[in-house]
Amino acid sequence: MVSSLLCSNMSKMAEHEILVQRTSFTTVTTATTTGDGKVHELKAIDLAFKFHYIKGLYFFKNIHLEIFKMKELTCQWLMSYATTCGRIRVPEAGRPFIKLNDAGIRYIEAQASTTIDEWFRTGGSDHQDKLVPDHAEGFELIYTPLVLLQMTRFKCGGMSIGLSWAHVLGDMFSAISFMNSMGPSLQGNYSSTLHLDTPSPPSPRCSRSVAKKPVSLKPVDLTDNSWTLPTTQKMATHTFHLKSDQLVKLYSSTIHTQSSEDHDRSTHIRPFELISAILWECIARIREDQTGLKTVTLCCSKTNPKDREKTIPYNGLEVYIVSVDFSVSEADIMKLASALVEEKVEENGMIEEMVEEAMAEQGKCDCIVYGANLTFINMEGANVYGFEVQGQKPIFMRYSIGYVGEGGAILVGDEPDIINEGINNNKNGRIVIAILPENEVEQLKNMLKQDYEIV
Repeated sequence: MVSSLLCSNMSKMAEHEILVQRTSFTTVTTATTTGDGKVHELKAIDLAFKFHYIKGLYFFKNIHLEIFKMKELTCQWLMSYATTCGRIRVPEAGRPFIKLNDAGIRYIEAQASTTIDEWFRTGGSDHQDKLVPDHAEGFELIYTPLVLLQMTRFKCGGMSIGLSWAHVLGDMFSAISFMNSMGPSLQGNYSSTLHLDTPSPPSPRCSRSVAKKPVSLKPVDLTDNSWTLPTTQKMATHTFHLKSDQLVKLYSSTIHTQSSEDHDRSTHIRPFELISAILWECIARIREDQTGLKTVTLCCSKTNPKDREKTIPYNGLEVYIVSVDFSVSEADIMKLASALVEEKVEENGMIEEMVEEAMAEQGKCDCIVYGANLTFINMEGANVYGFEVQGQKPIFMRYSIGYVGEGGAILVGDEPDIINEGINNNKNGRIVIAILPENEVEQLKNMLKQDYEIV
């Protein structure tokens, strides 16, 4: 079922005179109806992430794929993802849910005025929001698609595919699995029925008399049910790349100064903790070691990311806080990395308790996770290059988050040194996505380049 509404929406990056023109908006839904009266109930952890969106972006060279044919093929594939085609409903007194009304996902077609090489050469990597649709663009909540896809053609014949995914559907690992399963459908090979993942049991809830409020959540004040956050500070996104040899050098330079006892402990530190520690220390220096930076949030998958493929979408992140009692801006990097491993405290149980209490007492729970504190998200092991179009892997991809609080968020994921060889633990570099207040990004870039040769 495909319905189209032609429109034109010109976006311009004044700094480099790069144009991206959106030429049509189309709704694509399941090949057959889901049925009357079906709903998807939202859990407490879903509602905790309701203001956040997952944003993915893939670049492909020389793709010969008709957009109309692409839409036609995905109708059958969406039968396995009926929840993504629904719409949010918020009763006057009750819990929000997703109505499975087959309203569809949104396809957006666009044309760029450059080649892909020109896009990156002229600074497009810091303006990739032009290639990824925004859930806040002109939709009321009850009409807002939960999934938006933008296909942008470049002058060289290449294409980018941008994803915006409502976090209430599932976390970034679910979004990645969704895109990976889309690839075979474009060849007419539809995935088998999705299966349920089996994450570890949730943390036991604290009794109401002794329960603490989760530090990883921050309440926000809204005057309506738009699920769109007001912004008081402009946020910016920047991408850093670390080759595998740079990671080896970082380990060597930080471990070299350690005692034998600390050296043994450092063997348990993964690239995620090492990179997070470096950025934690840098951002503390930028913010002049504000008291709040002694506590950060970590988000990691409860299960092995490889086990998330072909599973029903769900929010399966473990949310931790890590607090230290020393100056972060003056701390040894390995000491911070060790704290990220050894001092983390899971808050999922408290998050669920707080959401349930707010829903019972106020009929709503308006809060954020990403950016409530400086937040580090571990995407290591995610099959981010598993989305293939016509047998081609993307030449570049990036995942980010829409609607991050002023504390900022850092995503760390695998990036193969040679894309065509795929993810290989022995040859992996890392991609680091920093979403921070705009005035901090340039300072962070200078620090990482000067102190660690990271660009």
